[in-house]
Amino acid sequence: MQLEHWIAHAASRAPDKVAIRYQGDEISYAQLEHLVGRLAWLLRHRFGIEAGQRVAHLALNSPLFLALVFACARIGAILVPLNYRLARPELAHLLDDAGPSVLLGQSALLTECIAYDLVPPRCRLVSFDTAPRDCVQLAAHLEGAETEPSRPVASDPSAPLLIVYTSGTTGRPKGAVLDQNALRGNALHSQSMHALTADDHVLTALPFFHVGGINVQTLPALYCGATVTLLPTFDPNEVLAMLAETGVTLTVLVPTQMQAIAALPQWPGADLSRLRAVTTGSTTVDSGLLEVWQAHGVRTLQVYGCTESSPIAIHQDIAAADTPIDSVGRAAKYCDVRIVDEEGKPVPPMTRGELELKGPNVMRGYWNNPEATAAALRGGWLATGDIGYRDQAGHYYVVDRIKNVIITGGENVYPAEIERVLLEHPNIAEAAVVGLPDRRWGETVAAAIVTSVEDSLDETAVIDCLEGKVARYKLPRRVAFLNELPRNTMGKTDYDAVRSRLIARA
Repeated sequence: MQLEHWIAHAASRAPDKVAIRYQGDEISYAQLEHLVGRLAWLLRHRFGIEAGQRVAHLALNSPLFLALVFACARIGAILVPLNYRLARPELAHLLDDAGPSVLLGQSALLTECIAYDLVPPRCRLVSFDTAPRDCVQLAAHLEGAETEPSRPVASDPSAPLLIVYTSGTTGRPKGAVLDQNALRGNALHSQSMHALTADDHVLTALPFFHVGGINVQTLPALYCGATVTLLPTFDPNEVLAMLAETGVTLTVLVPTQMQAIAALPQWPGADLSRLRAVTTGSTTVDSGLLEVWQAHGVRTLQVYGCTESSPIAIHQDIAAADTPIDSVGRAAKYCDVRIVDEEGKPVPPMTRGELELKGPNVMRGYWNNPEATAAALRGGWLATGDIGYRDQAGHYYVVDRIKNVIITGGENVYPAEIERVLLEHPNIAEAAVVGLPDRRWGETVAAAIVTSVEDSLDETAVIDCLEGKVARYKLPRRVAFLNELPRNTMGKTDYDAVRSRLIARA
């Protein structure tokens, strides 16, 4: 069954079953199917969206995003979730690259896009709430919309459905193109990983501009006919209350969120007996944090993957009790995993190498970026840029990253993005951005600077030159001034040496 038919199928089996809970409202599967049909009709007949055209989303989590996923699938359009936390130049680049014909979102965010001229030419703006200047209001159009029927004959399951942007070592985000096959394969992986059934109740607090928020549990829950409770944003007090009081059985939290919840004064007395498991990942997970949750009676499951793999590629299994706590688990059911050396040859167990993935869950490629696609997909295998090994029992361990990514609070930060902006400053000759260990955020961003004019800058001036040009979570929390950057024998910046110097100074 293809994704475009999931909601109609669930509605035919249990029309009154609650599909989504959101801010006190409940949407049944029958109501969700009706909303999907009207949105699909609007996109096609009122907004002129044809197969292959892009529909962008710029808003906090809401049921409308999930309905848009299925509406776009029904007409062959491509949905582009945008990160509302990005700085204006970053958002402008994504909009220019994706070239959406329609941008749907909250009025405050759309108003800012208009004010700073971020909207691509011939892109129609549709507001979820009030209708600011140059926008139309979605509710007014939905009221008189007809229903676009599900196609009795399935469309091409390899047609693109999502473009999810992920940062890259080139300093510019890349749009991973995921088709219906990828999302269905990922849903099957989640179903197997979590023993997910229609009886489950999933809490989603991760944002929908991340593939983890969309795909680790949320869409798989709708595939299985379960109930999803959505939060617009993450709040540790609200999440803990819902886990303790509403019968939630599964949720996904990044380690920073797990730590924030476990630090609350009400944590020791919270009743989490109905929570079957909390799934976590996106970075190396401290085993001590997992033990804190396990000591509270909660099963923890690690998942490994990336935007390009939808993301579930390797995971711990809720039914397996023998997985080592520091392992990310075994290969997902329909995903092949191998570890290769520098020449691309598979290595034996207990030997470190680069993790490569192959399966229906892997992206088709990067949007408008054939060079990056060719570099990432080598002979049908996705090169992850992560270093790991496999033990004799088939458990995988991730030990390092080839890509110089910093993961702070569950958000990916790539040094090249920040370095590119820093080097635009006339008094900065060289810059190296690294991640330093941080107990609260996992890692924190730090910058090593070589100035072209002695004593021309201080830490405040360096951060000021980044303000408004990169998201605030990407701003360095520590700036060090060096006479020169350490380099390796090839003349390239030695990031490990930079990191060591900054740690020693601290």
